[in-house]
Amino acid sequence: MRAQYRKPIWRAMTGRLKRPLDAKSALAIALLSMLVAACTLPSDPTPLAPLPTATALPSPTQTSAIDNPSPSTPTPVVPIAVQPADSPTPLDSVETTTVPPTASVTLAANLELTSAVVRERPDNLLDLKDTLSRAVTSFAGSSPPRGHNVRLATSKLNEIWVAPGGVFSFNQEIGPTTVDAGFQRGFGINLKDGRVDPVAGGVSQVASTLFQAVYWAGLEIVERWPHLHWDQRYGEPPSGSLGLDATVDDPAIDFKFRNTSGYWIRIQAEAGDSAIAFTIYGLDPGWEVKSAEPVTTNVVIKSEEVDRQEDPELAAGEEIQISRAENGFDLKIVREVIGKDGRVLEDDHLVSRYLPARSILLVGAQGETPTPAASPSPTPTEAPIVPTATPAFDPSIYRLQDGRIRVPDLVGLPEAEAQARITEVGLMTGYVNYQGADEVPAHILDKIPVGHVLSQTPAPETILQPGAQVLIAVRK
Repeated sequence: MRAQYRKPIWRAMTGRLKRPLDAKSALAIALLSMLVAACTLPSDPTPLAPLPTATALPSPTQTSAIDNPSPSTPTPVVPIAVQPADSPTPLDSVETTTVPPTASVTLAANLELTSAVVRERPDNLLDLKDTLSRAVTSFAGSSPPRGHNVRLATSKLNEIWVAPGGVFSFNQEIGPTTVDAGFQRGFGINLKDGRVDPVAGGVSQVASTLFQAVYWAGLEIVERWPHLHWDQRYGEPPSGSLGLDATVDDPAIDFKFRNTSGYWIRIQAEAGDSAIAFTIYGLDPGWEVKSAEPVTTNVVIKSEEVDRQEDPELAAGEEIQISRAENGFDLKIVREVIGKDGRVLEDDHLVSRYLPARSILLVGAQGETPTPAASPSPTPTEAPIVPTATPAFDPSIYRLQDGRIRVPDLVGLPEAEAQARITEVGLMTGYVNYQGADEVPAHILDKIPVGHVLSQTPAPETILQPGAQVLIAVRK
């Protein structure tokens, strides 16, 4: 560089220039600055970290991580292969069901939201390091087809991300529960009419397990339907409790929840030989979940009679236990989600009505002429209820200040009046189940006249969003 430019350039770069530079000096300074900047760049950029290698799926005979859960290593769902199990997977290793309050979490990531529920990790996502909840249920003792359905449905819900404010739909994520979709004749009780439904039995256990995880995580429950009959397997601690179940029946009966945690959550599903688990990961919102003891009323004692139903698709002499006798009852659970400032964020009154369950035994009749099942002889213990005039119905008392609606009690009303009340309060009517002696015990039928409501779903006092559906069963 010429000497005539050296001193002005040095002074300009060190801030000691006393007069303006001429054009040539300015150009030289610019070129020198570019050269210095280029020399400071690394010659070889740091390579990106390689993607983690996929973990091999264990065979059905290997020990599943559901038996020995590890919080640091996500466990893939085991292959869908059915093996009968003699004993349930131990449930004493399940995480705590309350989320302890912690320091606040800054949710500053700018994410481009294209869908509320996705199956691939969103870009720019913070590490979802906190376990918000974990739920486990056992399907030990299930028939091989039912066990297959439970594992298949569970596998369809593994590694799902739900955006903040996003609504998750069980039916939408599971897809059709048909033979073409891989499901088998697992046998279940149809919510529409209480009869045995041969295809995809066991799917509602998957919905119940996920519901328990959502319940204990403190997330908002958008839609949930109880089973027609209570099943003891959903009440096993530590994640289960009396009344913590959810049934599904595509397309009308769904389980939905909203992610109210303030950030993305991830659903991890696991399936073992005799149990399934759901874990919800996210960023701890700092709230606490409190659940009151369930309160049961209107207990109806179960009948010990066994309902034997012939099935022409089962081999002659083969028998399958579909359900076991359980008492009927109404149940209410109150859940509170309390923020770290002490405010109640969610005050949910979970109301369920379970009809008494019969012991149903399918009997193989392949190649035989089916004989009609004998109806049990009615043994009334109470005098029939005679319809009486009811006071004027005021729908306004069922509309809450926040816009939600409290379900009125419809049992015992004529069908037309029950349908009218559903509409008047701002809810929707669904299909009507007409039930008689084949579906309902005699001591219940004796209390309800023909053409009147036997039961309803959801139960009275359940809080719903406007436009939600209410189903009724009417005595035929």
